[in-house]
Amino acid sequence: MASSGLQRAITMLRPIALAVALGLAFGPVANAASLDKARALRTNGLRAEAKNELLDFLYEEGVSPEGKAEALLLLGDIALDENNVDAAHQNWTKLVADYPTAPAAETGRTKLEVLDRVARAAPVASPPPPIYAPGTVVVIGPSEYDWAAVQIAGSRGPSAVPMSGSLSDAVKLAAGNSSIAGILQLELDVETVFETGRLTCYRPSGAKSWDKTVRVSSPGGAEHVAHVFVNKLVDRTTSKACP
Repeated sequence: MASSGLQRAITMLRPIALAVALGLAFGPVANAASLDKARALRTNGLRAEAKNELLDFLYEEGVSPEGKAEALLLLGDIALDENNVDAAHQNWTKLVADYPTAPAAETGRTKLEVLDRVARAAPVASPPPPIYAPGTVVVIGPSEYDWAAVQIAGSRGPSAVPMSGSLSDAVKLAAGNSSIAGILQLELDVETVFETGRLTCYRPSGAKSWDKTVRVSSPGGAEHVAHVFVNKLVDRTTSKACP
């Protein structure tokens, strides 16, 4: 979860925690001494000790379901104090699932709803950009023949890498990555009588360096014709550097 989202969750949940604490202070609580000790430890910044107290309390014989529910609620609060949103979510989920009728369960549900709203509103982190070796040539091709760019790149050795997307996508990628030395674009027209295959080399800026076109009228379906063109372009351009 993004840090800004986490801060919003903490801000929204603090009033709930305060209201619960006030209610528990003036209402009947099972095994109040042990829970009160955990609260006092948390208030004084002794979170590890507070968690140990609550865990001992949870597994102590004779503790009422209401007491266990309150312990799980407080464990979730402490987890959120420590920015451990996953642990907070797990404790409150266990509270609601195991003790749905306990007074603390309603507070647990409210806190889970807040966490879920913040999680949905948080921006999705963008994946890190790919890392390329210096001198890399990226190869793009028609999406309907995704094998074609792979074949072109493979014929040129480890310095060529296939990628999905358009020419503008490749130029944008090259603009932010100095390791990219060139762009190869494969175009295939296999739906006309005189089909055409073209391989064009571009500089990282998008300026054309060279192109090679082959034309042939070949029997067979579009997939077969596409393979014929790619094979011919491999034979005629492998030795040509790009750019």
